[in-house]
Amino acid sequence: MERKSSSTLHDVAREANVSIATVSHVINNSRVVKASTRARVEEAIQSTGYRHNMVARELKMGSSGLIGVLIVDYNPFYTDVLRGIEKRLETMGYKFVVASTGEQWERQRELIHLMVARRMQGILIAPVAGFDAEYVTRYVPEQCPVILFDRHVDGLPSVTSETRNATRQLVEHLAHHGNRHVGMILSTDAISTMRDRQSGMEEACGELGLKLSIERTTPDDRGGYEATLRLFNRFAREDQPDVVFAANNVMLLGVLRCMKESGFSVGKDRSVVGFDDQIWCEVFEPPITVLNQNAYGMGEAAVDLLKVALEGEAVTSKRLPVHLTIRRSCGCPMN
Repeated sequence: MERKSSSTLHDVAREANVSIATVSHVINNSRVVKASTRARVEEAIQSTGYRHNMVARELKMGSSGLIGVLIVDYNPFYTDVLRGIEKRLETMGYKFVVASTGEQWERQRELIHLMVARRMQGILIAPVAGFDAEYVTRYVPEQCPVILFDRHVDGLPSVTSETRNATRQLVEHLAHHGNRHVGMILSTDAISTMRDRQSGMEEACGELGLKLSIERTTPDDRGGYEATLRLFNRFAREDQPDVVFAANNVMLLGVLRCMKESGFSVGKDRSVVGFDDQIWCEVFEPPITVLNQNAYGMGEAAVDLLKVALEGEAVTSKRLPVHLTIRRSCGCPMN
């Protein structure tokens, strides 16, 4: 069907062969709609141009003054990012609405549609696996810019962390302590952060002659615990990794619990390093060596990019440096 200049709910319902009520439920997320039916309605919305026309009319009538923010979960890293977002938005006179996707693509899609329908003036997103630029082009109007943070997706502006330099510094430091085998705990490679952290570690270990063994798991403390067990069980005791590196701060908790239950003394029998610094990393005994992202600054930078987009200017992605914070869990005698 050729896109109309003034499509209605009736047009969408007729195109999708559903009731007007079903179309309304899909747009407003007011009731659960079967996935196949939802997909049909979304195709009809796209082909008739209804959603874009609706939002354009509402934006012309008046702005909402709200920014939508989608995080993956409520772990401490995203809490720090939200603090940066909130502070920066306050200076612009905006408020924000935040929701967690729980790493679920269907949940993220529903929340994006809801934010568009509620006339958010922009959306900041930590994208889950499956998110792409084509989806934004099809379902989010140009008047509502989308900026990604923490994770990058080809074709969309983002604020992420540059990990390679700090990762090399970490591996050099571990090699200086005499470590020769690094075990790395990662979650899915379907998200850019895990791919970037893996490639940076592979590159640094390869250049400096350290062996690298990888275990993939779920991005939570139970996943970290189970992956550490699998990692140690892969090798005879004398060949086990000298260091375990958890690629996020929640998996790190599981790594530490596994170390304790296995009878290893962290910083003596085995080294442990993590990604993202939290206050408990400093007070844990021994304090944890980490690669530290600037989470607060990431939130501020995401809003800065959004401001540029809202002003109609071209937006360029930004990468923030990661810093190595050395403490005693890597074998150093003092902090």
